[in-house]
Amino acid sequence: MRYGVVFFDAALERRTIKNKETSIALAREGWASVAGQPALRINKTADLPSDVVWMVNLDFQSYVSNGLSKLPNFVPYYFLKSDVNQIAAEIGAHNDHERLPVIVQAVAEVFSRTMRLAEKHFGIADIQTKTNNGKKLEFCIAEAIGRRQQVIDAPLNQALNNAHQPRNQILAHPIPREWWQVTLRRNRYAHAFEVLESPVPSPNNWEFVDGDKLPSGQTQRVDWAIDNERPVLVHARVSDGKGVEATLTSFGNKPKGNVPREWLSAPELYWVSRYGRVEIDAAYVCNDGFAGMPELAKMPPPNELSLASISLGLLTENFLAVLMEPYKNPMGMQMCYPHSVWYNAMDRFIMFTHAFRLVKMSSYGSPNAGFRIHSYGFGNIQVGAPHEAIDDLTDYASAIGLEVPSSAYWKRTMQFRQRSVEALQ
Repeated sequence: MRYGVVFFDAALERRTIKNKETSIALAREGWASVAGQPALRINKTADLPSDVVWMVNLDFQSYVSNGLSKLPNFVPYYFLKSDVNQIAAEIGAHNDHERLPVIVQAVAEVFSRTMRLAEKHFGIADIQTKTNNGKKLEFCIAEAIGRRQQVIDAPLNQALNNAHQPRNQILAHPIPREWWQVTLRRNRYAHAFEVLESPVPSPNNWEFVDGDKLPSGQTQRVDWAIDNERPVLVHARVSDGKGVEATLTSFGNKPKGNVPREWLSAPELYWVSRYGRVEIDAAYVCNDGFAGMPELAKMPPPNELSLASISLGLLTENFLAVLMEPYKNPMGMQMCYPHSVWYNAMDRFIMFTHAFRLVKMSSYGSPNAGFRIHSYGFGNIQVGAPHEAIDDLTDYASAIGLEVPSSAYWKRTMQFRQRSVEALQ
């Protein structure tokens, strides 16, 4: 199987979808490249070879409206989890219409190499028959390594789903539309390796503990949960957050399904309780303690180039997603295993510490460093910044071990040239 990328032109058409007028990008003219070969101009999808899996740059509504979701050899822009525009920005192929053939060629090379690694490590040889629902690489990996089919008690499953929060969104930090927005991230492979090294609970033998069986004082209850040798999941209320730390903690912001957050794992409780008041009224305790994860044996092993390969990083990011995110079983019920909640908490704690350091450096740095954290999670931080703060943001991010997309350095170069020209005038 071969893999390619198509960047369709921005030709728009007004359509009525669900009684609402909207603009749809048309899947007609564009640029296409197979496995990093020189990009070719196309006039319609029929010009594309049918023996290639094509990842496209269309937004989801345009992707569906053009009928591409029904074709087995087309996958959406988010197939690799990091979307095509993020990948282009990371490798320096920023959105420049005059350079589109080069951009398409570069992203197609990354896509092809990632899928070759997926074939090598997970035996994923033909994704056309495995992506009928959702079309994501993580679903292909999940099918290859096997999803857990163990049944979890319904109340516990509900509590685990509530404790699982994919991202922390900082509602106090709206980003002005004219600001530059950028995704800073840890090295994908290193981040996945660190998260997956953390201990996780067994899915078996969880016991509900009512409030009258917990320590009497709230401070004692928090200490009991954090210091317990067994994995603990608590039902609690969080309040009285103070300072920048509480703002960044943003407990319960952007919850799943608009259901208020009420459950916390012990790792999340550890850092949330430091910056706010936590009142615990019940808990689940795993009497089987912590357990190994057989799936980790299938993680791509490290080598001397692991941290330098964006393709291996993308593959590992999707492997982490399989173990860190809930999924719907054949009956349509969303299953969330304890290990997903613990991995998720560890991921957000790691990114919280990076976000906190970034904000602190901004506070004590240049007066131009007025950037704002929008959200964090899954190994990355989304930041907004005025254009005059790009220099500070890139310097600070690099200083704390965050990878800055190559497009940011291009912006710095353009700004430097502009300032130099203005100085000479």
